[in-house]
Amino acid sequence: MKPDHRSGGEGKLNMAPESITATLNRCFMRFEDRAERVATKQIIDTFVSVGPLLDVLANRSHQVMYGRRGVGKTHALKYFQQQENNAGNLAVYIDCQNIGSNQSIYDDDSLPISERATRLLIDVCSAMHWAFMDAFSDPSRGWTLSEAAPLLNDFVDALSEVRIVGNYEAEDRSKQQIASEAKVRLSGQFSATPKLSAAIGFDDKDETVIEHREKRAGDERSSIDFNFLMQRTRQLAQYVAPKRIWLLIDEWSTVPTDIQQPYLADLIRRSFFSVPNISVKIAAIEHRSNFKLDLDYGKYIGCELGADISVALNLDDYLVFDANAERATSFFRNLITNHVIALGQEIGFEFENAVQHSLMSYAFTQDNVFVELVKASEGVPRDAMHILANAAQRAGGASISMPTIRQAVLQFFQTDKYNAIASNSENRRLLDWIRHKVINERKTRAFLLPVGTADEIIDRLFDRRALHILSRSMSAAHRPGERFTVYKLDYGCYVDLVNTDKFPHGGLFKDDPNFLTVDFDVPEDDKRSYRRAILNIREFYESQR
Repeated sequence: MKPDHRSGGEGKLNMAPESITATLNRCFMRFEDRAERVATKQIIDTFVSVGPLLDVLANRSHQVMYGRRGVGKTHALKYFQQQENNAGNLAVYIDCQNIGSNQSIYDDDSLPISERATRLLIDVCSAMHWAFMDAFSDPSRGWTLSEAAPLLNDFVDALSEVRIVGNYEAEDRSKQQIASEAKVRLSGQFSATPKLSAAIGFDDKDETVIEHREKRAGDERSSIDFNFLMQRTRQLAQYVAPKRIWLLIDEWSTVPTDIQQPYLADLIRRSFFSVPNISVKIAAIEHRSNFKLDLDYGKYIGCELGADISVALNLDDYLVFDANAERATSFFRNLITNHVIALGQEIGFEFENAVQHSLMSYAFTQDNVFVELVKASEGVPRDAMHILANAAQRAGGASISMPTIRQAVLQFFQTDKYNAIASNSENRRLLDWIRHKVINERKTRAFLLPVGTADEIIDRLFDRRALHILSRSMSAAHRPGERFTVYKLDYGCYVDLVNTDKFPHGGLFKDDPNFLTVDFDVPEDDKRSYRRAILNIREFYESQR
């Protein structure tokens, strides 16, 4: 249904504001948090660029795009893929979660790492082959399948070679059989003229039987001749030219980091990096990625960041409210508006332009409630969608208020974040220790760790979005010359402590069942409050011992 304008003035609607608010909440509850489950049209309609993202991706250099889960890497790649295909180029999207098998991704001691990595490359090339088939079969793309088919066949042949490792035996045996058979026949007739006849016959059967027996004592291994593969890839690229082939590789961090990532990166570099009109873009999580394995004498396996492939940008640095409040607020406003308009069409409701420009005033009781949502999302669009869906369920047909947002944040933190963290006792103990040290003792939400600190539990808490990076390089107040990474505790960590005796304000609200309705402020991350909050992680491990 489409609301009609009143005759009294433009932009005023027959539909009551309460009805518009209820419809908005219905849309909020339908938010999809993963781009791979969204139709192509909705990906285009809902996409909001982050800073210079699209211009950076359009660069023809081979690039890595960093970002945690939920910041929009998949959405960006899929939008870019559709944009380039519409421009006549050939963009191939490959999800590393969907490649590989038990013998290529997971540990299999019976197979060498080179074999597992080779099989992963074959999977990547197979995905490319099917994408080429779809493009060349589409008459609107301007290519002819009959011309491209021989090139595709040669490309597949380059991936199909198998070699035998170990002893190889082949045995041919032939056998000839000759059989002879003699027949004697005698017949007679007694009559006026007796007759006697005799016949002798010989039947020879000459039968030859050839047996072939092949014995393989070695193991089959996938084998790729890179010179042959590169020639076939160049032929395909030349056929596509002057158009460009974009190879978009997503979820790189799902490939095991230790050895397989460098080997796969090395195979991709050898296969595609030197082809003039092929560009490779890889979306990955920074601390879960390993592109290079150093060898002796300056040699390496993989891709050298900065030389072979460049780091385009890190999406984690763009949407955090504390880093740039205006940019973060504008992004989330556009993101929510685009999703609401697209989902409204699905349920048969079309928002008028006057409503589209003021959706936030219908959805939230005050402007600062929307700002609080942006703060609570900590720069992660997926988290914002979860929180907003929870808040819409609580609000029903009413606008979302500050207590409703904070209750939704608390629910999301406890059910989606803390429960997942608590499933690993190490994660839970370190998070609780940090919360006590930072929020309770230091009265802040941010803390410093020396640059280069390698701690697996910190990385896992960062993955779970219980910790966020506010700055990657900062000096401390009383330790000049040293550089520190500034981490901040999730907004939900603070709200979770409001009703406990660990709350920095002394737990004044812990016995109030409506504690989230109390007017309190989640502290801003003022540099003056955390420049002395340097945590010594060794204290935690010593306390555990």
